[in-house]
Amino acid sequence: MRVTIVFLLKASKKKQDDICPIYARFTYKGKRAEISTKVFTEKGAWDTVKERMAGSSN
Repeated sequence: MRVTIVFLLKASKKKQDDICPIYARFTYKGKRAEISTKVFTEKGAWDTVKERMAGSSN
């Protein structure tokens, strides 16, 4: 059994103040499901390669 979880920025659903929602995509047996994490961030703060927020938590 293999489950894949990927976080992605939905730029197509950005709000007026240029913040975008972060979605979680679950894949199991070739079926996909996406849910909102209810977390928003600016597009420039998202690292698409690492699929996470850019920067440090310090």
